[in-house]
Amino acid sequence: MQKFIIVLLAIPALVWGQDSLNVFPIGRLAIPCTGVAVQGDYAYISSYFDGLHIIDISDPSAPTVVGTHDTPYFQEDIAVEGNFAYIADGSSGLRIFDISDPTTPTETGFIDTFNAAGLAVRGNYVYVASGGLRIIDVSNPTSPTELGFLDTPGHASGVAVSGDYAYVAANTQGLHIVDISDPAAPVEVGYNDTELAARNVAVANGFAYVAYGARGLHVMDVSDPATPTEVGHYWNSARPNGVFVSGDYVYIAHLDSGLRVLDISNPALPTQVGFYFGHDYFLDVVVVDDIAYVGEEETFGIYDVSDAVSSSSEFPKPLVTTFSLHPIYPNPFNNTANIAFDLPREVTGRLVVYDVLGRMTNTLFDGKLAAGSHQMQFNGNGLSSGTYFVQLETPTFSATQKAVLLK
Repeated sequence: MQKFIIVLLAIPALVWGQDSLNVFPIGRLAIPCTGVAVQGDYAYISSYFDGLHIIDISDPSAPTVVGTHDTPYFQEDIAVEGNFAYIADGSSGLRIFDISDPTTPTETGFIDTFNAAGLAVRGNYVYVASGGLRIIDVSNPTSPTELGFLDTPGHASGVAVSGDYAYVAANTQGLHIVDISDPAAPVEVGYNDTELAARNVAVANGFAYVAYGARGLHVMDVSDPATPTEVGHYWNSARPNGVFVSGDYVYIAHLDSGLRVLDISNPALPTQVGFYFGHDYFLDVVVVDDIAYVGEEETFGIYDVSDAVSSSSEFPKPLVTTFSLHPIYPNPFNNTANIAFDLPREVTGRLVVYDVLGRMTNTLFDGKLAAGSHQMQFNGNGLSSGTYFVQLETPTFSATQKAVLLK
């Protein structure tokens, strides 16, 4: 959306002109870190080839390593529940550690999951992004058992679980939504092609927040898992890797531009309210009580984000005062494109698509819409490659944007 894009384009000048906004470093340890989990007074770190590290964070300004344990291969991700830590250890699979005594973590079991890249844990099940989605029964931590597997196209690198569904970030093959109500028979129910690599995902309140290639963050409405629909995005030129949602805020660990804090109280308009520009790859982030625990390529960093979440935002959300239909994004597109438009007041209207001969090919919306900024999706399934025209029609306003479909 035009006004929104103007706000975002102002951000890089600030980013490169200063190192932080409303985010402040508290503590740091020189430990390479690919993944972070936090439980109570401890942070649990997956550390490349350096194994599991358990860190006492009761004083965030003075984090202290209290326990370590090696793993055979390259650690990609970590999750913790109860007395156990679960590590995605690349080609050596899923490793399970008893952490009931943080000073002496003990490996209790493992299972070969081909190539474990990301994971989520809930109850007696661990969901592993590993050549697809693998569901592991860990009710007996000494003998984990694979119950179900679903092959997803692309290299699955991240997974989140909410309710009866798992959300798999499958890199160049987008976001896949899987019904896991029967762990032994996972079934894909929905899919959205995110155009560029979907690296990771977090889910909250009916929305999926997808760390997206070299473009930033995509917000997907997943209230209907069968038809995930993009409703908003935050764009910058950095490469997002880790994503975490808490309340009205999403936190992104960027490979190229540090930690970002976005206000998502309106999911259609994610708005940056804080950042810390690091000179290291930021890989993962977890936030507890306004403290961000960040895995970085060479360090484990702890940051105070309380000013960001309490700020009224340095980049205020624009007020809608005029009708407008914004340029199609992306354009050209090969499957789906986003249509953004502004309505200064409630209207009855429609959003329709015509081909070059003036024939109506799609009706994207026909009815009443509230005042404000809106996003809808143009799906090119069933249409031939070519030029199309998207038209917003209301009793007092009409506008058209061109869209080029390439298959």
